[in-house]
Amino acid sequence: MKFLGFALMAVLASVGFTACGSDDGDSGGGGTSEKVLVRMTEEGPSKTYVSQYTYDSQGRVVKVNVTRNGETYKSYTYGYGSNSITETRINTSSSSTTTYYYTLENGRIVKRTRGSESSTIEYTYDSDGYLASSSRSYSDGSIYETIIYKWSGGNLVSEQDEDDKDIYEYTNLTAPATCIDFWSLDNNLMGFFGKRSRNLPSRLLDDDGSVDLIYDWTMSGGLPIKAVLTETSSKGNDVTIVTFEWQ
Repeated sequence: MKFLGFALMAVLASVGFTACGSDDGDSGGGGTSEKVLVRMTEEGPSKTYVSQYTYDSQGRVVKVNVTRNGETYKSYTYGYGSNSITETRINTSSSSTTTYYYTLENGRIVKRTRGSESSTIEYTYDSDGYLASSSRSYSDGSIYETIIYKWSGGNLVSEQDEDDKDIYEYTNLTAPATCIDFWSLDNNLMGFFGKRSRNLPSRLLDDDGSVDLIYDWTMSGGLPIKAVLTETSSKGNDVTIVTFEWQ
């Protein structure tokens, strides 16, 4: 999924009428809606992915099924405790199952552990409730990667590790209220990472110029129903068309 999998916090997330990731009563902006995303289709140069979403009575994601070119590809299931979330990922193509455990404080994820491994990712937030950093640690506790997130005007404007920096520019379009991260199917818990960006993006730029991603949105009733993404890189140009269905 070419365009999915850039930033952890890239643009969308969090609370609207849904209850995912309550954040001091303020989700940081974005439109409110009584509709949820139920289906997303990504048509790339060679593959088509379709994701279907199921929610519980509190508006939290409990199941995501993904097909690739019409065949079963992956599934994600979520179980919620008072201060924890358990996620099970099944990759049908590789016959593998992975479980992730999330620890919450004040409704926000502060730690993720994969299966029985002792390696972790820990998350910190600033005083305004925005994600400030994420740090990956080895099993001995030593940190091998830290990402710093910068915000301005209610939007995530950059994220940087030791080697790379991604820069984001935004449209004037208000981002919808949803728990789904449109940018990474490996993260359907965006409502639990603090406040999210207020607007839909117009551009993602790698600081070394190796990737330039332009977004062209089609809206209906205040919700995005289509996005055309044009990616320019050293390998050439690719166009991906993504459509969204809401109920």
